[in-house]
Amino acid sequence: METSSILSLKKPEPNLNVSDVLCELVCPVCLNYLYPPIKQCATGHTYCEDCFQKLTRCPECRAPKTEARSFVLERLYNKLTFPCKFYDEGCQVLAKGVNIKYHEDGCEYSMKRCPLRFNNNCKWQGKKLELDLHCKKDHSTNIYFESSQTFKCKDFCSNVHRKYYILFSVFEEMFRCSMDINEEKGLVRFGVYLMSKIRSLGKFVYQLTIKKGDTELEAMSVKAPCIHLTDDAHRFEKDKYLIFKYNMLKEFCGEAGDLYYSVKIIPTAP
Repeated sequence: METSSILSLKKPEPNLNVSDVLCELVCPVCLNYLYPPIKQCATGHTYCEDCFQKLTRCPECRAPKTEARSFVLERLYNKLTFPCKFYDEGCQVLAKGVNIKYHEDGCEYSMKRCPLRFNNNCKWQGKKLELDLHCKKDHSTNIYFESSQTFKCKDFCSNVHRKYYILFSVFEEMFRCSMDINEEKGLVRFGVYLMSKIRSLGKFVYQLTIKKGDTELEAMSVKAPCIHLTDDAHRFEKDKYLIFKYNMLKEFCGEAGDLYYSVKIIPTAP
């Protein structure tokens, strides 16, 4: 027996067809590529998390859902290269699974609804790269392109429940400021939210400064992080906003009952 020839044999290379592998990484419900966390039923059929949450049982075998994840497919996903899910809209980006979601979150070809639709029930929907142009055209008094701006909340003391929404388009990002004045509850909520790009989390804070009447004197100033708005249908991210006593802010109003305040977006990292 020639052991030397046996030991010299090389392990055969697998015949890997990437297209075939990618076909196995498709969610059977939405037909998009699976991405972590990849959920599975009791018998192992896999689904993307969004679809999995909507299911009551596995549509393929009727087995119950489980809390288990397919870690093998998740590791495979991170090593393969995927096209952006907005490929059909015109995006040509290809990236490893570990990076593609960061790109898609801020992709210029992603479809967006107007983030100021709460102001006037705006029905606009289009590509992210068209959003600035839309807001300049149809919401010119509610979008700002400088990182600091002073505002006047007219008739703050009128005891009417009101909501305000404005946008800052600065630092190649978009931020939405939300204010809710509820005199009946005696509360004012305020938040500034990052509309996209999860990878920019932690890189911006905002400073809210309340003025004394219509002067430049500061009554109070607060800094807080710009939180990522996970669903722009929400006016506020749950439990992530500043809250003030209405009567306290009322004391800072000018003689006409207007509240003056400024908002500044501040990068925390280069």
